[in-house]
Amino acid sequence: MKISVALAAYNGEDFLAEQLQSFGTQTRRPDEIIISDDNSTDGTLQLIEKFQLETDILIKVVKNKSGQGVAKNFSNALDNTSGDLILLSDQDDIWIANKVEIYETYFKKNPHVQLILSDALIFQGAFKSENRTKLDYFKERSFNFDSFCTGCCMGFRRSFMEVALPIPSEGYAHDVWLNDVALALGSREVLDLTTMYYRRHFKNVSDHISSNIFRLGYYDEFLALTKEYKNRDRNKSHVIHSAILLDHFIRLRKTKPELTYDLDSIVEKIYTQNKFDLQREKIANQTFLVRLWMSLRFLLNGGYRNYNGIRSVAKDIFFP
Repeated sequence: MKISVALAAYNGEDFLAEQLQSFGTQTRRPDEIIISDDNSTDGTLQLIEKFQLETDILIKVVKNKSGQGVAKNFSNALDNTSGDLILLSDQDDIWIANKVEIYETYFKKNPHVQLILSDALIFQGAFKSENRTKLDYFKERSFNFDSFCTGCCMGFRRSFMEVALPIPSEGYAHDVWLNDVALALGSREVLDLTTMYYRRHFKNVSDHISSNIFRLGYYDEFLALTKEYKNRDRNKSHVIHSAILLDHFIRLRKTKPELTYDLDSIVEKIYTQNKFDLQREKIANQTFLVRLWMSLRFLLNGGYRNYNGIRSVAKDIFFP
């Protein structure tokens, strides 16, 4: 089983060397590392060249002529992989020595699974064994793991990539897209195992609340979510996501009839989800009292089952 690592790089000289070194010390080393560089202007490429001289792992660097953004940068890396399994990697983390081995073993034992995610220990500065992990937030709030979609924790089969690509150029983060496709296929699992160290620093692209070094109390979480909701129209993004996903699977149904998935059922499920998303967007555009009434009615009719329950109700009422 050939294994590829797909890494998106951009001005990563501060931490990239540690990430690359952690590839070389794996108990099961990857067969190739594909690095797409998004026109870095620091010493990123020089670090990669140095690592190429120190390892016998095949390293391929794809250089973008101009900045493409995170999603397209990862897409470029994925397009150049040749492995049976592909593991995504950020440029600023550190893999635990048996990460690749864990992924390969799981995929061999579970041939029906197309995509898996594993946990990551969050750190800033020095390592601490008692630090929080990415999944701690979901466990503490009793959330299911469906919305856990951190890209650097992902690994998937080439057969999945052939269904999931292309990643939309707009409207979707690359990891959210891959996660949504895997959920739609019903072929995704989350391993409650820590396989990497997830670094927090001032240049992080993602700043999800689950990445916080410290556990937030309910009041602090409320303040953080208030800030997040004010800066992002989540209901509108849900509508956009389900519409793009629906269009993708309708296209697959037309162009790839040989796929063994029940695409009719998948399309129907996404269509229903899109109707729910549109209803939540409609609620958000009402006055407070109307939002209150519509949200409670939507809750009683089971509309929030595919969201975060009472938390989503509160969001629709107080932070439209």
